[in-house]
Amino acid sequence: MVSELEEQERRREFLRAQQQSRIGESLPEANMAAPEESTQKMDRTEAASAETISEGESSSPMAVSARLKADRAQEATKTEIPGGEALTKVEDFKKAAQRLKTIFRIINGASAITLVGLVGTFSLMNAQLIFGNLLKTKFLPALDLWEIIVLGILWFIFVVVLLFLILLLTIGTNPWKVCELLLTDVWQSVKSFFSPS
Repeated sequence: MVSELEEQERRREFLRAQQQSRIGESLPEANMAAPEESTQKMDRTEAASAETISEGESSSPMAVSARLKADRAQEATKTEIPGGEALTKVEDFKKAAQRLKTIFRIINGASAITLVGLVGTFSLMNAQLIFGNLLKTKFLPALDLWEIIVLGILWFIFVVVLLFLILLLTIGTNPWKVCELLLTDVWQSVKSFFSPS
């Protein structure tokens, strides 16, 4: 009776070891290893569990968990540091950000040729300054120093032109008088269109 119980316990341990090796294969860090290593690892686990059964070592749960911990510690020292995949993702992200930055520079330069494009470039560069540089978001690239200087010059030109227009409107003419003259001219043309001649 005792031998049957021991035999059943050994079979359970053998099946647990197989299950642990299957679980280890499905984990991401186990998948990073080469396929030959995973098959060798499975063969080693099966051989170790078969040796355990044949040697008649203690198959109590405490002894089994101690052996499993020792095996995991030994495998952890053998494997390389995981994260190689993460490093490649970071490098890919940096390359994509650089490409996006280049695309924005091309769009800004090409659209600044026309007056409408200049307004669009001015708006886009302001958005890049606010979201890219100040808020440090990832969807808009930050402006370089020379681009910030160009944006500052554009702001200066914008403010000077706006002040010049305001100055022209207030000093040179009376805005209410200009509106009154324009409205009377428009009213006269409408009136002459509908009146019989």
